[in-house]
Amino acid sequence: MQWERNDPLFCRLTALLDAFYAEQKISPSPFRLLIERLKFPGTYRIVPGFSVALDELPEHLKASYLTLGQAEMQAFTHFLKRQWQKEREEKQSLHASAQI
Repeated sequence: MQWERNDPLFCRLTALLDAFYAEQKISPSPFRLLIERLKFPGTYRIVPGFSVALDELPEHLKASYLTLGQAEMQAFTHFLKRQWQKEREEKQSLHASAQI
């Protein structure tokens, strides 16, 4: 969609998820994280893919799917922390080089 290409936040989220899954080297699964566009322009939520059909899942699968979805979110959170630290170190390195 046109709005997706023009929205810097959506593009950044997409790039982060792409990098996360490139690092994971796993095949797509129902637990793969997706970007859900919310009601207001420029607002998004990252959710496990199965969340769009959670109400349709059999009760005996819901708990295990939720646990696996939480694990996927935690892995993405750790990835984001590493990315943030890497970018921070690069900025500090550039700043230190500029002062020499």
